[in-house]
Amino acid sequence: MLKRRNREQRICSIHFDTEILCAVTALQKPGAVPEISQITQLKRDEDLEQQLREFVKQQRQLNIPTLLVLHHQDYDLLRVKKLTVPKKELKNAIAWQIQQRVSLPIDQLIINTFEEPNPKHPELVEHWFTVATPKNILVDKIKLLKRCGLKLERITIAELTLLSLIAEINTAEYAGCILLSQHMNHFISTYKNQLTGSHTIPLPKMTDDQAIDLALLQPVLDELNRLVSYQQQEVGENFKLYCVPTMENFEAWQPLLEKHLDLPPQFISLKPFLRHDFSEDTLALPHTFTAISGAFTDV
Repeated sequence: MLKRRNREQRICSIHFDTEILCAVTALQKPGAVPEISQITQLKRDEDLEQQLREFVKQQRQLNIPTLLVLHHQDYDLLRVKKLTVPKKELKNAIAWQIQQRVSLPIDQLIINTFEEPNPKHPELVEHWFTVATPKNILVDKIKLLKRCGLKLERITIAELTLLSLIAEINTAEYAGCILLSQHMNHFISTYKNQLTGSHTIPLPKMTDDQAIDLALLQPVLDELNRLVSYQQQEVGENFKLYCVPTMENFEAWQPLLEKHLDLPPQFISLKPFLRHDFSEDTLALPHTFTAISGAFTDV
């Protein structure tokens, strides 16, 4: 996702979650694919800026090129009808469609749009996905990264990093992927490695040392099964399911998911997922989320 360099240096991605900030460092050599060298999890309920400063200090490199991955709670991903309008009228056309579906005035949002594929009629694009992010949330995060010595180059959302992963490992025409974190599941569906749907499923509050309560989790499992079942009804057996765990106590969750999900997923470890923060495959996708940090060069 970040620009290729003509000399060896460190590059970084920052994942914001509700409780934890995940900082990933990769070493990029000229002409080579970046290799992850460090994954650091920082507690957001502590002094996050001081922790991030310490992380940057450990890298021994100033102005590390950085990718910011927004958390699902930091934006709305909305499906809207594609309108045939002149390019200069596009922003107003999208704003008109989403203004009743967002909690903030349009002028307080940063809006990006990419196409939704049409599996039954690939030549027809009838809908867009629109990412609406509050400006103040982006400004706060950009200022934090800048104060800590990180050079923000791109901003993306987790769905597009997942798409890059699926594009590499998936052989089925249709696929789904569960991003499993401490406080929510995020499910995406794809057709030919392009996004067709995105759903967030909150998890019940549980302490880190609390035993898994199947009764509490049953509604979550039921919703995941409903989403997978819908995909299978639409496309038949040509559907593959993946799961990427980001939680520390995943060992207790894996047998639960394997037993109670109607379609057992193929599990992908965290490191291969995070490696796609730096993958050029993501840049090759036609709907890559465009960089929006340039709008805040004076922040």
